[in-house]
Amino acid sequence: MGPMEASPTGVATASGTFAKTPAVHLLVYMQERNLTGSLLLDAAGSRATISFRDGAPSRARVDPTEHLIGRVFEDLGYLGQDEMRTALAAAEKAKRLVGSVLLERSMVSAEQLRMGLAVQLHRRMGRVFSYDDATKFSYYDRVDLLAGYGDPTQSVADPLTLVWMGLRKRPLRVQLEASLSRL
Repeated sequence: MGPMEASPTGVATASGTFAKTPAVHLLVYMQERNLTGSLLLDAAGSRATISFRDGAPSRARVDPTEHLIGRVFEDLGYLGQDEMRTALAAAEKAKRLVGSVLLERSMVSAEQLRMGLAVQLHRRMGRVFSYDDATKFSYYDRVDLLAGYGDPTQSVADPLTLVWMGLRKRPLRVQLEASLSRL
């Protein structure tokens, strides 16, 4: 395991590959069963960990690291590069979350922080949908592999919005054709 997440202990509750269980199917399954736990993904050249709370993704970490909050705030027009560098340095020095530093210094509002974190989570989930069929997954029920990473109380992502994003990025052509052929 890299420094990105805690090592899972025990046996995974479920495991497989995207070839048999595509990411979209995993999201629907998690949401239907209101699951809380962590999904560990191992793709060629990339690794991701997603924490779920009550069936919805709440935090995601993708390695190599992408979609850092500073870039998201810049893209949304909330902050410039210099402001972000200052906030990042202060957060690193104080060993605090960048968002809490930005709020404390009134550099962003609580609503802007919430929106920025939501956009970041959606972008990271979007990256996961680009993983190929050889991607391996392991699900650990009631285990938070991202404990200590980000804000565990942040808003969760709407699973159905993510399902649509996943279907646009990676249509399930074989399954769709099989369903349509029965009509």
